[in-house]
Amino acid sequence: MRVVQWVDRNLWVVPPATFLLVEVVLLIWLKVASKPFLLSSLTPSLRQPVYASLTGTTSALLGFVIAAVTILAAFGPRALKSATAQSVERRVAEARGRLVTSLLVTAIFLLLILVVATLGIATDTRKIGNPLVNLLIVGGAAASLLGFIVSGAGLALAVLERNRGTV
Repeated sequence: MRVVQWVDRNLWVVPPATFLLVEVVLLIWLKVASKPFLLSSLTPSLRQPVYASLTGTTSALLGFVIAAVTILAAFGPRALKSATAQSVERRVAEARGRLVTSLLVTAIFLLLILVVATLGIATDTRKIGNPLVNLLIVGGAAASLLGFIVSGAGLALAVLERNRGTV
């Protein structure tokens, strides 16, 4: 139960933990597999459009994250009359701050995918794809996906809480 509470207070840990877990699994798969897998198994003519698609998609998602961070930053604590309501509003404002941190960590993994995919377009032209590019893109994708799920749920709750008439 303490672990769940700690993760709830530190949502930013979810994407890096996911990234590390996926990287370990993929490294084991890379050592055990006798042939290339995932993106590495595709021919350059198939891999390049995937990289191009990833750059466009992650750019758009990065814009979404920046917009969400901006919205949350605009939600300062409201001035309320009762001490109880002010205490609740302060806790909600602290939770929004933690959510911003989680979104920014998710943005780091989106940026990782964007940079690696862009480099993949330029450099990954061999018959067998670069396994490092494969590992970083798949790990970054898993981390940012889970970061979006966790942060998106938190963002929805923050907006709903903010739109309530009273706290």
